[in-house]
Amino acid sequence: MKKQVLLVHDTSELDELVATLSQRSDCELDQVRSNREAMDRIASHSYDVVLTGVGGSPEEKLPFLEISNGHKPGRVILLTDKSSADHLTEALRHGAFSYFSRPLLQTSLRDMTLRAIEAPDVLPPIHLLSLRSNWVIMQFAPVPMTLDRVLQFLRELDPDLPPPLRENVMMACRETLLNAAEHGAGFDPSLPIQLARARTQRLLLYQIRDPGPGFCWESLTHAAVGNAPGDPIGHILVREELGMRPGGFGMVLARKAMDEVLYNERGNEVLLIKYL
Repeated sequence: MKKQVLLVHDTSELDELVATLSQRSDCELDQVRSNREAMDRIASHSYDVVLTGVGGSPEEKLPFLEISNGHKPGRVILLTDKSSADHLTEALRHGAFSYFSRPLLQTSLRDMTLRAIEAPDVLPPIHLLSLRSNWVIMQFAPVPMTLDRVLQFLRELDPDLPPPLRENVMMACRETLLNAAEHGAGFDPSLPIQLARARTQRLLLYQIRDPGPGFCWESLTHAAVGNAPGDPIGHILVREELGMRPGGFGMVLARKAMDEVLYNERGNEVLLIKYL
Protein backbone atom coordinates (compact mmCIF):
# COMPACT_ATOMS: atom_id res chain seq x y z
CA MET A 1 0.00 0.00 0.00
CA LYS A 2 1.39 3.38 -0.99
CA LYS A 3 2.30 5.84 1.75
CA GLN A 4 0.45 9.15 1.53
CA VAL A 5 2.75 12.20 1.70
CA LEU A 6 1.65 15.82 2.04
CA LEU A 7 4.17 18.54 1.19
CA VAL A 8 3.79 22.30 1.46
CA HIS A 9 5.68 23.25 -1.69
CA ASP A 10 6.21 26.94 -0.98
CA THR A 11 9.79 27.37 -2.24
CA SER A 12 11.94 26.16 -5.13
CA GLU A 13 14.33 24.74 -2.53
CA LEU A 14 11.94 21.80 -2.32
CA ASP A 15 11.96 21.06 -6.07
CA GLU A 16 14.68 18.42 -5.69
CA LEU A 17 12.75 16.62 -2.98
CA VAL A 18 9.55 16.75 -5.06
CA ALA A 19 11.40 15.21 -8.01
CA THR A 20 12.69 12.38 -5.82
CA LEU A 21 9.31 11.59 -4.28
CA SER A 22 7.50 11.79 -7.63
CA GLN A 23 9.71 9.00 -8.98
CA ARG A 24 9.06 6.59 -6.12
CA SER A 25 6.47 3.85 -6.50
CA ASP A 26 5.94 3.39 -2.74
CA CYS A 27 4.36 6.78 -2.04
CA GLU A 28 1.77 9.17 -3.39
CA LEU A 29 2.64 12.85 -3.17
CA ASP A 30 0.03 15.53 -2.51
CA GLN A 31 1.27 19.14 -2.83
CA VAL A 32 -0.20 22.38 -1.54
CA ARG A 33 1.16 25.93 -1.54
CA SER A 34 0.58 27.13 2.02
CA ASN A 35 0.50 25.87 5.58
CA ARG A 36 -3.12 26.97 5.92
CA GLU A 37 -4.12 24.94 2.87
CA ALA A 38 -2.24 21.96 4.31
CA MET A 39 -4.10 22.24 7.61
CA ASP A 40 -7.42 22.17 5.72
CA ARG A 41 -6.27 19.13 3.74
CA ILE A 42 -5.22 17.26 6.89
CA ALA A 43 -8.64 17.82 8.44
CA SER A 44 -10.26 15.64 5.77
CA HIS A 45 -7.46 13.30 4.67
CA SER A 46 -5.12 10.88 6.44
CA TYR A 47 -1.41 11.21 5.62
CA ASP A 48 1.52 9.03 6.60
CA VAL A 49 4.10 11.82 6.28
CA VAL A 50 3.59 15.60 6.38
CA LEU A 51 6.22 18.25 5.58
CA THR A 52 5.35 21.82 6.49
CA GLY A 53 6.29 24.82 4.41
CA VAL A 54 9.55 26.66 4.94
CA GLY A 55 7.72 29.97 5.15
CA GLY A 56 5.34 31.11 7.85
CA SER A 57 5.79 31.63 11.55
CA PRO A 58 6.93 28.84 13.90
CA GLU A 59 3.71 29.21 15.90
CA GLU A 60 1.54 28.21 12.93
CA LYS A 61 3.46 24.95 12.45
CA LEU A 62 3.22 23.33 15.88
CA PRO A 63 -0.52 22.64 15.34
CA PHE A 64 0.54 20.28 12.50
CA LEU A 65 1.84 17.93 15.17
CA GLU A 66 -1.40 17.93 17.13
CA ILE A 67 -3.67 17.35 14.12
CA SER A 68 -1.45 14.90 12.27
CA ASN A 69 -0.80 12.89 15.41
CA GLY A 70 -4.45 11.91 15.28
CA HIS A 71 -3.66 9.93 12.12
CA LYS A 72 -0.01 8.86 12.16
CA PRO A 73 2.00 9.83 15.25
CA GLY A 74 5.49 11.15 14.79
CA ARG A 75 5.57 11.60 11.01
CA VAL A 76 5.66 15.38 10.77
CA ILE A 77 8.83 17.03 9.46
CA LEU A 78 8.90 20.71 10.35
CA LEU A 79 10.63 23.04 7.89
CA THR A 80 11.35 26.60 8.89
CA ASP A 81 13.09 29.71 7.65
CA LYS A 82 15.11 30.19 10.83
CA SER A 83 15.82 27.70 13.59
CA SER A 84 14.95 28.53 17.17
CA ALA A 85 16.08 26.37 20.08
CA ASP A 86 12.82 27.08 21.93
CA HIS A 87 10.72 26.19 18.89
CA LEU A 88 12.77 23.05 18.32
CA THR A 89 12.33 21.83 21.89
CA GLU A 90 8.57 22.36 21.56
CA ALA A 91 8.64 20.35 18.32
CA LEU A 92 10.46 17.56 20.15
CA ARG A 93 7.99 17.71 23.02
CA HIS A 94 5.09 17.30 20.58
CA GLY A 95 6.64 14.35 18.76
CA ALA A 96 8.03 15.82 15.53
CA PHE A 97 9.73 13.24 13.33
CA SER A 98 12.40 15.76 12.31
CA TYR A 99 13.19 19.47 11.95
CA PHE A 100 15.09 21.42 9.27
CA SER A 101 15.89 25.11 8.93
CA ARG A 102 17.48 27.12 6.13
CA PRO A 103 19.81 26.55 4.45
CA LEU A 104 18.13 23.20 3.78
CA LEU A 105 20.60 20.33 3.53
CA GLN A 106 19.17 18.65 0.45
CA THR A 107 20.68 15.20 0.96
CA SER A 108 19.81 15.12 4.65
CA LEU A 109 16.24 16.31 4.01
CA ARG A 110 15.74 13.72 1.26
CA ASP A 111 17.13 10.89 3.39
CA MET A 112 15.06 11.89 6.42
CA THR A 113 11.88 12.07 4.35
CA LEU A 114 12.55 8.58 2.99
CA ARG A 115 13.19 7.41 6.55
CA ALA A 116 9.76 8.71 7.52
CA ILE A 117 8.12 6.97 4.55
CA GLU A 118 9.86 3.64 5.18
CA ALA A 119 9.59 3.70 8.98
CA PRO A 120 7.46 1.07 10.75
CA ASP A 121 4.01 2.00 12.03
CA VAL A 122 5.31 2.02 15.60
CA LEU A 123 8.37 4.25 15.88
CA PRO A 124 11.15 3.56 18.39
CA PRO A 125 10.51 6.28 21.00
CA ILE A 126 12.78 9.14 21.93
CA HIS A 127 12.23 9.66 25.65
CA LEU A 128 12.80 13.24 26.78
CA LEU A 129 14.20 13.35 30.31
CA SER A 130 15.01 17.07 30.23
CA LEU A 131 13.94 19.55 27.60
CA ARG A 132 15.34 23.02 28.14
CA SER A 133 17.01 24.72 25.20
CA ASN A 134 20.33 24.83 27.09
CA TRP A 135 20.04 21.37 28.68
CA VAL A 136 18.49 18.44 26.83
CA ILE A 137 18.58 14.82 27.99
CA MET A 138 17.27 12.07 25.72
CA GLN A 139 17.06 8.30 25.92
CA PHE A 140 16.49 6.30 22.76
CA ALA A 141 16.89 2.96 21.00
CA PRO A 142 20.28 2.39 19.28
CA VAL A 143 18.86 1.90 15.78
CA PRO A 144 20.06 3.80 12.67
CA MET A 145 16.79 5.65 11.99
CA THR A 146 16.58 6.98 15.54
CA LEU A 147 20.26 7.95 15.57
CA ASP A 148 19.69 9.99 12.39
CA ARG A 149 16.68 11.72 13.95
CA VAL A 150 18.56 12.56 17.14
CA LEU A 151 21.56 13.93 15.23
CA GLN A 152 19.35 16.20 13.11
CA PHE A 153 17.65 17.57 16.23
CA LEU A 154 21.07 18.20 17.79
CA ARG A 155 22.29 19.98 14.65
CA GLU A 156 19.35 22.37 14.76
CA LEU A 157 19.84 23.21 18.45
CA ASP A 158 22.88 25.37 17.63
CA PRO A 159 22.01 27.38 14.50
CA ASP A 160 24.29 30.25 15.56
CA LEU A 161 27.49 28.20 15.32
CA PRO A 162 29.59 28.71 12.17
CA PRO A 163 28.64 25.91 9.74
CA PRO A 164 32.12 24.26 9.65
CA LEU A 165 32.25 24.18 13.46
CA ARG A 166 28.72 22.83 13.76
CA GLU A 167 29.37 20.06 11.24
CA ASN A 168 32.62 19.07 12.98
CA VAL A 169 30.79 18.82 16.29
CA MET A 170 28.01 16.78 14.68
CA MET A 171 30.57 14.47 13.10
CA ALA A 172 32.08 13.82 16.53
CA CYS A 173 28.63 13.14 17.99
CA ARG A 174 27.72 10.84 15.13
CA GLU A 175 30.89 8.75 15.43
CA THR A 176 30.53 8.49 19.19
CA LEU A 177 26.86 7.55 18.98
CA LEU A 178 27.61 4.90 16.36
CA ASN A 179 30.26 3.39 18.62
CA ALA A 180 27.81 3.38 21.52
CA ALA A 181 25.08 1.81 19.40
CA GLU A 182 27.28 -0.83 17.79
CA HIS A 183 29.78 -1.81 20.46
CA GLY A 184 27.88 -0.80 23.59
CA ALA A 185 24.32 -1.81 22.73
CA GLY A 186 24.84 -4.14 19.77
CA PHE A 187 22.07 -2.27 17.91
CA ASP A 188 19.62 -3.94 20.30
CA PRO A 189 16.43 -1.79 20.50
CA SER A 190 15.83 -2.95 24.07
CA LEU A 191 19.14 -1.46 25.28
CA PRO A 192 18.74 2.35 25.17
CA ILE A 193 21.45 4.97 24.87
CA GLN A 194 21.29 8.16 26.93
CA LEU A 195 22.52 11.48 25.59
CA ALA A 196 22.72 14.78 27.42
CA ARG A 197 23.56 18.05 25.69
CA ALA A 198 24.32 21.24 27.64
CA ARG A 199 25.39 24.66 26.43
CA THR A 200 26.75 27.64 28.30
CA GLN A 201 28.30 30.87 27.07
CA ARG A 202 31.71 29.19 27.18
CA LEU A 203 31.22 25.60 26.09
CA LEU A 204 29.14 22.97 24.36
CA LEU A 205 29.03 19.59 26.11
CA TYR A 206 27.65 16.20 25.14
CA GLN A 207 27.48 13.24 27.51
CA ILE A 208 26.80 9.85 25.88
CA ARG A 209 26.21 6.71 27.95
CA ASP A 210 25.64 3.23 26.54
CA PRO A 211 24.38 0.09 28.34
CA GLY A 212 27.40 -2.03 27.44
CA PRO A 213 30.16 -3.46 29.63
CA GLY A 214 32.62 -0.79 28.47
CA PHE A 215 36.19 -1.41 27.33
CA CYS A 216 39.80 -1.14 28.36
CA TRP A 217 42.24 0.76 26.17
CA GLU A 218 44.48 -2.29 25.71
CA SER A 219 41.65 -4.12 23.93
CA LEU A 220 41.13 -1.46 21.24
CA THR A 221 43.26 -3.15 18.59
CA HIS A 222 40.31 -2.86 16.18
CA ALA A 223 40.25 0.96 16.47
CA ALA A 224 42.66 3.54 15.04
CA VAL A 225 43.14 5.02 18.50
CA GLY A 226 44.83 1.74 19.53
CA ASN A 227 47.35 1.65 16.68
CA ALA A 228 51.01 1.48 17.53
CA PRO A 229 53.07 4.62 16.82
CA GLY A 230 54.01 4.77 13.14
CA ASP A 231 51.29 2.26 12.16
CA PRO A 232 48.18 4.31 11.28
CA ILE A 233 46.32 1.45 9.57
CA GLY A 234 47.17 -1.52 11.78
CA HIS A 235 43.61 -1.74 13.06
CA ILE A 236 42.29 -2.32 9.53
CA LEU A 237 43.90 -5.76 9.38
CA VAL A 238 42.48 -6.59 12.81
CA ARG A 239 38.98 -5.61 11.69
CA GLU A 240 39.29 -7.75 8.57
CA GLU A 241 40.33 -10.75 10.65
CA LEU A 242 37.39 -10.23 13.00
CA GLY A 243 34.92 -9.79 10.14
CA MET A 244 34.05 -6.24 11.23
CA ARG A 245 32.83 -3.50 8.92
CA PRO A 246 35.42 -0.98 7.62
CA GLY A 247 35.99 1.87 10.06
CA GLY A 248 37.52 2.22 13.46
CA PHE A 249 38.36 5.93 13.14
CA GLY A 250 35.49 7.24 15.26
CA MET A 251 37.44 7.97 18.44
CA VAL A 252 40.27 9.62 16.50
CA LEU A 253 37.84 11.83 14.56
CA ALA A 254 36.02 12.81 17.75
CA ARG A 255 39.29 13.82 19.41
CA LYS A 256 40.25 15.97 16.43
CA ALA A 257 36.88 17.71 16.27
CA MET A 258 36.42 18.39 20.00
CA ASP A 259 38.66 20.15 22.51
CA GLU A 260 38.30 17.44 25.15
CA VAL A 261 37.08 13.82 25.02
CA LEU A 262 36.83 12.16 28.43
CA TYR A 263 35.86 8.54 29.15
CA ASN A 264 34.74 7.15 32.48
CA GLU A 265 36.71 4.31 34.09
CA ARG A 266 34.37 1.63 32.82
CA GLY A 267 34.48 2.95 29.25
CA ASN A 268 30.76 3.12 28.59
CA GLU A 269 30.33 6.87 29.09
CA VAL A 270 32.03 9.77 27.33
CA LEU A 271 32.06 13.56 27.55
CA LEU A 272 32.60 15.59 24.35
CA ILE A 273 33.52 19.21 25.09
CA LYS A 274 33.91 22.11 22.67
CA TYR A 275 34.97 25.49 24.05
CA LEU A 276 33.24 28.45 22.44
